[in-house]
Amino acid sequence: MPTLVNRQGATQNDRQLEALLVMARHTEDSTLIKRAGDPAILKWKDQQLDHLFDLGELGTSEGRQFLTALETTFSASHLSLGGAADLLIATIFLAKVMEGADNDELND
Repeated sequence: MPTLVNRQGATQNDRQLEALLVMARHTEDSTLIKRAGDPAILKWKDQQLDHLFDLGELGTSEGRQFLTALETTFSASHLSLGGAADLLIATIFLAKVMEGADNDELND
């Protein structure tokens, strides 16, 4: 959740995308394995995401270009980070709940 909440100066879309990428890097996504048909895809995915992080993620033009190319590769191979996407929506939900709780405390 820190990536989603604390990224100063980033758009909401960029914060959510970066949160997805961090979650994808640190999970064994069963949807990705099923789509690829081979658990070895996890090592490749981790290498790709590590390279993206080394490039500066969405904060650099190189990172954005690499992510665009990676998305093209995923689409062409019918790969999906569906498990990480499920984690992202749960994280967004919890962030909204926490935000609402904070607002309720301010109104009391």
